[in-house]
Amino acid sequence: MADQKKSLTTADDQKASSITPDASLVPAGETKKKIRKAPKVKKKNTNKKGIPIVLDILIVILLLAAIGGAAFGIYAAGKYYSTRYTETEITYTLLLRDVDVSIALDDRGKSIIPLNSTVYLADEQGGYVLGKVMSTGVQRSEEDENAPVDVYVVVRTDANYNHTLGYFVEQTKIAVGKSYVCRFEGLMSEAVIVGLQVQE
Repeated sequence: MADQKKSLTTADDQKASSITPDASLVPAGETKKKIRKAPKVKKKNTNKKGIPIVLDILIVILLLAAIGGAAFGIYAAGKYYSTRYTETEITYTLLLRDVDVSIALDDRGKSIIPLNSTVYLADEQGGYVLGKVMSTGVQRSEEDENAPVDVYVVVRTDANYNHTLGYFVEQTKIAVGKSYVCRFEGLMSEAVIVGLQVQE
């Protein structure tokens, strides 16, 4: 019996010795550390940082292009408008239809509108100057000397010319067929432009 117990104890001791590590391999005061896996390192996405930089550069380029385009547009427009209008001297003929003979003519039967007098556009503000009277003429009825007469007034002035809009004196367009209420010296009447010439 004693031999059997001894053999069993020896077998148990062998099993235990095979599982338990040798104490001489572990230094005193230290325990066996558990082995852990190293944490996964996330790779930095270089595209995320690169895209905002590219967008910023594009925005800056677009802003500079817009500012440059606006500046060039203002410069070009200023240059265009500065050469768009040219000043020139013109003469135009006004026709005053059916003017009362007692108002239109003086004692000698001539127009009462004096030469070199100023012609105004009649409006609420007092009117713009439309030019100076160069000559006048009267067309009378041969049948009745007391009938209304037509008065022609030739006016000379400086005008601003636009190749698409035509001639302007102050803010008034001067063109054949245009009619305005004009104020002359001693007379105010509606007048229509029937002739226009450019002085050279």
